[in-house]
Amino acid sequence: MSLPLEEAGALAGLLCELTDEFLYAPRAARLAREAPWHRYRARVGSGRQTCLRHYPDGRLEITYGRRMVQDKYDREHSRVWSTSRELERFGWFGGRVSPAHTLAHTALHEFAHLLQAVRGQRRAGSVHNAAFYRALGELHEDGDGERLYRRLVERAGIAGLPLGFREPGDEEQARRNARQRAYAALAVGDRVRLRGRDRDYVGTVRRINRRSVSCDLDGGGRLRFSEYADFERL
Repeated sequence: MSLPLEEAGALAGLLCELTDEFLYAPRAARLAREAPWHRYRARVGSGRQTCLRHYPDGRLEITYGRRMVQDKYDREHSRVWSTSRELERFGWFGGRVSPAHTLAHTALHEFAHLLQAVRGQRRAGSVHNAAFYRALGELHEDGDGERLYRRLVERAGIAGLPLGFREPGDEEQARRNARQRAYAALAVGDRVRLRGRDRDYVGTVRRINRRSVSCDLDGGGRLRFSEYADFERL
């Protein structure tokens, strides 16, 4: 059972408010001195895309996608996101991967990209680099993660927004089981359609590893996906 899109949008809006209040506002004066060229805002997106955009005119815009929030409330889909895997890898929040923990960490993840951009450490092809993870680690070490998480839980509770995983119904679980069987049966040369954050991709399976499948996309490019991806064989 998916989190209703309206509730996902409300939670994304709450992330914007908390990013403004707990991450940007305490650093606004320093950031203005270090990067007087920048202009910041956080916004809610309609799809899955969740990112920092750095525009040539100095705008630094964080987008929290409503469908990203939906994914974080689903045990299976949450595993696909790097923010969920980071909690397990680095042990932030004690390695707990709940919707509230992953959403709070998502805010820190995107704000670390903002700090990375302000410091001139963001490069094309080198986004999740050592400088980024240093900035992200500093935010957690400063206690920003715990503060933001506690306030997220508090405000979500006041607004009547859910905080636990949404378990799939029987029909949805049957679809997932069928997809996992299809994933296990994939072979090099198979044609697949992948549903991405904001559009579909079609390609041909090129290589199968222990944890992922690599495929060559029609029109150029390559994409990897795991058993948790939303895909179908053609």
